[in-house]
Amino acid sequence: MHLEKTLEARRQAFKGSVHCLRNWRKMQRIYSHTSGRILWNVKTC
Repeated sequence: MHLEKTLEARRQAFKGSVHCLRNWRKMQRIYSHTSGRILWNVKTC
């Protein structure tokens, strides 16, 4: 039971990180013409 819960939590965290990566790609596309410093600021999820 406890193991199941941790697995579910891990799955949720993974989904979140994947979603974050997709957003990061979109942001990267938007900010690609600006300086790298802005890119790094945007990268935080």
